[in-house]
Amino acid sequence: MEKELEKCLMCKKPLCEVCPAGTPICRVIGLVRDGKIDEAGEVLFDNNPLTAITGAVCPNHLFCKGGCVLGRKRVAVDFACIEAEVSRRYLQNANAANNVFARSTCDEAIPTHKNVLVVGSGPAGIALAYYLNKVGFNVTVCEREEKFGGMLRYGIPDFRLDKSLIDKVIERVKSVGVTFKANCPIDLKNLPSEFDIVVLAIGAGISRSLGIEGEELTVPALEYLKNPKRGENVIVIGAGNVAIDCTLTAAELGAESVNLCYRRDETAMKAYPEELEHARSKGVVFNYFMVPKKVTHDGVTFDKQGEEIFMPADKVIVAIGQGAVDLDMCGEYNFECTQNGLVKAEEFKTNKPNVYALGDAVTGTSTIVQVIGHAKQLAEMLSK
Repeated sequence: MEKELEKCLMCKKPLCEVCPAGTPICRVIGLVRDGKIDEAGEVLFDNNPLTAITGAVCPNHLFCKGGCVLGRKRVAVDFACIEAEVSRRYLQNANAANNVFARSTCDEAIPTHKNVLVVGSGPAGIALAYYLNKVGFNVTVCEREEKFGGMLRYGIPDFRLDKSLIDKVIERVKSVGVTFKANCPIDLKNLPSEFDIVVLAIGAGISRSLGIEGEELTVPALEYLKNPKRGENVIVIGAGNVAIDCTLTAAELGAESVNLCYRRDETAMKAYPEELEHARSKGVVFNYFMVPKKVTHDGVTFDKQGEEIFMPADKVIVAIGQGAVDLDMCGEYNFECTQNGLVKAEEFKTNKPNVYALGDAVTGTSTIVQVIGHAKQLAEMLSK
């Protein structure tokens, strides 16, 4: 961290502050340089309650690091390194009993006496709950799983994120007044009537279908990441960062071979170039112009530009994107959905009165900081 702090030029008009979550980078660096680490941590957390997590997994090459003026000299400040270290220290201190830094602007909020139900405890749900609590709403977060975190816990491999950070974040958000309930599935057909506002922060956890013979023999990407199991010869079908996470997980589990198969070429892949190089360094083989046609117990038949190719595998993982809800259920829920299974929401408003939606459930898979930015916008809108 010290090395990164020394690099910063403290620009008067910083180009690095393009974070969708609005992270005040120069202010934080100034506080840390002055030895005010706990205060810097409080600034980070108050701006973004998931700052310890974004510091660990945010694609900062797109945002803060990508905007740094020193990037032209290839010595851009890696703010994520500073953010992660400062935020970890803050959570440790703030969660300690009777610590002087365990305070929040939430204490100064004027109660609205409105009750809000947030469905889902992923990044969208956690961030929104914190921001709404800050402005005086009574917030309850319901999570259908037994542990909180949503995609943070079940969609990000352990080697990328220390999951204990999620528990520390939840503990801190609980301490300022937000109620969290686990094992609490919400029936979207009959939403609870005791809440003035309901917000769907359900993410995009429904894997899209290949629509080919033998697909029942495959494993959806999110199911695999939630409960990864070893395979000797693994095929991952897809081209995004989730697909790359699946290949890296398979490699970490000791697969003999890991093949990523994509229907187009590398220039069309959505995964970040850095992630592709990381996968290659772990032995993942990339196969392009591979269109899956049939899955059997011993592998996949592909069409490669008119040529039929069979690739053996004992585990086939499908990572071609996710929706928020099962399309067949949209009508039953009385929600308007897109053809990709996302919830239609105009300025966060669904077609149901007093029901809102945000995050990946509306936009499809995005970055955590973008979701946090959406949560800020919605909280501001509801507070008016």
